[in-house]
Amino acid sequence: MAIAEPNVNALREVKSQTDPWVHVGKKRARSPWVRFLLMVIRRSHLYLGLLLVPWAILYGVTAYLFNHPSHFSSLKQSSIAAAMIPSEWPTRDWIASDRAERVVDALNARFDAEQISILLDPAMEPRMEGKNIAASYEFEGRNYSMSIALDGQRGTMRSQPVRAEALVPKRAFFEVAPVGTQPRTRGRGGPSANSSTDAATQRSNRSTEEAPKASTDNNREPLKIEESLADRLQTAFQEIAIQQGHSIDADQVRITSVPELSFGVLAGNEKWECQHSALSGAVSTSPSDHPIAAEFSWRRFLLRLHTAHTYPDQFNARWFWAIVVDVMAFVMVFWGVSGIAMWWQIKATRPSGSVAMAVSLLAAISLGVAMFYAM
Repeated sequence: MAIAEPNVNALREVKSQTDPWVHVGKKRARSPWVRFLLMVIRRSHLYLGLLLVPWAILYGVTAYLFNHPSHFSSLKQSSIAAAMIPSEWPTRDWIASDRAERVVDALNARFDAEQISILLDPAMEPRMEGKNIAASYEFEGRNYSMSIALDGQRGTMRSQPVRAEALVPKRAFFEVAPVGTQPRTRGRGGPSANSSTDAATQRSNRSTEEAPKASTDNNREPLKIEESLADRLQTAFQEIAIQQGHSIDADQVRITSVPELSFGVLAGNEKWECQHSALSGAVSTSPSDHPIAAEFSWRRFLLRLHTAHTYPDQFNARWFWAIVVDVMAFVMVFWGVSGIAMWWQIKATRPSGSVAMAVSLLAAISLGVAMFYAM
């Protein structure tokens, strides 16, 4: 007895009626326009990827190098244990609020002839702009730079071979400019000692020229809370260097960075933002409502995000941002290499893809040579 063949269409109809969540049937044919659009998207992704492979790998590798300055370079980095740091570290007991009060008291004593009281602005909490003190010296053909935390609890040493502003805001009457050439004192990394000294000199000259005539020249002399701070820091860094086996004199140590004290004051009817440099004795000022200080630029913010790199000493947002930089470095290199592999699987695109790769490499090499001479 013959067995009848099942009615496939009837089974599909029953299945669709009993279980509407399950689709049984042939795949619906795509519209020719949809297929054409998907093909254009795939081909555009493929060829744009091939054209950008050199840049993708370049950005991936350089992002990794930005994030790890000591990798694949002559730069050597090591940690400085707390036991190596002198117990009498000069800045161990610095408190921003106490130092701000001392600076304001000294300013009031110096500018008492103005008959205007200078008061700390309670709306702006005093803080230290930066967490580390940096110093450098040369020893046996290498340049050594040390960065010690303000509290003297940790530090980092780096070494490498020795290598051959638009608008000016209004200045307060109590601004104090350093006299002569002074090193840069902000708590962030910066240019070389010579360029930073030149910049400090220009700021000093500019501030002095713009100072109100009512104040005497003596009032513009450096305002230092600790006169011997530089000498004490040089001696402290010298002790660390000697423990590293580097027999140097204290005067060979250059104090290249000391965090600035930032605080706000009220003088008469005006509010001022102030920065005091413990090393140079300068007190710079700018109005709290000055457009330069108040303006926010997304472009500047995004550019700083792009250049943010390296792992900080503490677990914070910058530490997690550094992880993202490492992940992006890997992904960009993977994207370039895997894009080549994906292209090679499509035999029909190999000839035209080879042309795109050749054009890409030629353009990258030509532009690289041109940038070499331009930089």
